[in-house]
Amino acid sequence: MSNPAYETGVCASLDDFFTKLWTFCTSVIDVSYRFADESVTTPQTLNEAGGGTGTTYSYTVKCLSRDGYYWWLRYHTTGGVYGMIAPNAGASGWASITGRPTYDCRIFPLPGAGTYHFFSYNGAVHAVCVLTNSVCVHINFGVMDKIGSWTGGEYFSGTYAAVSTAALVDNNPDAAQHRFSFHQGSSSARPAASALNGMMRCVYNSKNFGLMDYGDVHSSYNLMCIVGGIQDEGSYAGNLRALQTAYAPNSYTPYRSFGFPIEYLLYKNADDSLMYDIGSIPGARFVNMLYHEPGDVVNDDWLIFPVCYKGTVGSVGNYAATNNYGIAYYRGP
Repeated sequence: MSNPAYETGVCASLDDFFTKLWTFCTSVIDVSYRFADESVTTPQTLNEAGGGTGTTYSYTVKCLSRDGYYWWLRYHTTGGVYGMIAPNAGASGWASITGRPTYDCRIFPLPGAGTYHFFSYNGAVHAVCVLTNSVCVHINFGVMDKIGSWTGGEYFSGTYAAVSTAALVDNNPDAAQHRFSFHQGSSSARPAASALNGMMRCVYNSKNFGLMDYGDVHSSYNLMCIVGGIQDEGSYAGNLRALQTAYAPNSYTPYRSFGFPIEYLLYKNADDSLMYDIGSIPGARFVNMLYHEPGDVVNDDWLIFPVCYKGTVGSVGNYAATNNYGIAYYRGP
């Protein structure tokens, strides 16, 4: 046992990936940060989209808890993968958990046959599935390193890449239809349509949660604005809310560097343009992958992966090419 903790191996399927991840979270990571596996009814027949619409599937449901808080996951090979955070558990119904957020966070492409990498550091868990076609799927959850004293800090985020047309898959990582781990989306990617966005617990403004990856204010959530991420700098010239443009990995991060911290700010109120530092994500940094390949070791202690697929040509229906944008995770010495 250690903090940090790291494990890698081969996974055979969607179910195998999450079975191994649950074992890592409940048995491998340091006891100070270890999760408990909650007993829930599974499978559950649930709607495809977190907003309560779409086709229903028989989802496998899992739940982890730590320090009185809960991280939920549901998955089906056709219905997809969704996660959420909530202040309560429940033995039966996903949708009936009290205090849960309005929407779920969606993960796509799906983890499956390939190689997994699990990281744990200071309360954060970062899971990467490198599929056999070299596509990387990220799932990130835990608690951030908070600045100051405020209620919350628990989060769930991950890869979501819409790949329905060539316009979305070919070297267009900042398309509004994409939301990669910790990267801020745009107004056309609001969760009401497809349950896409990552979320963080942030009790403020009479709201219990904030959207981690959203570029505008949503009526149900506080806004957690990221400092750094994938954005088209020209499109955001003069926009005070787009504080991340100067820190975009391809224009700022030095080549061969282990990157820069993933930090968040909170809008004080809906439209006053005032932001406050609230903390950072432990053990993760944005990086430039121009001179790196997936899984490369950087600065001895960090492993680097593309946010989806390194390159400029993607595959319709399968994955989005994300140029040299990447994330490095702390493996430890």
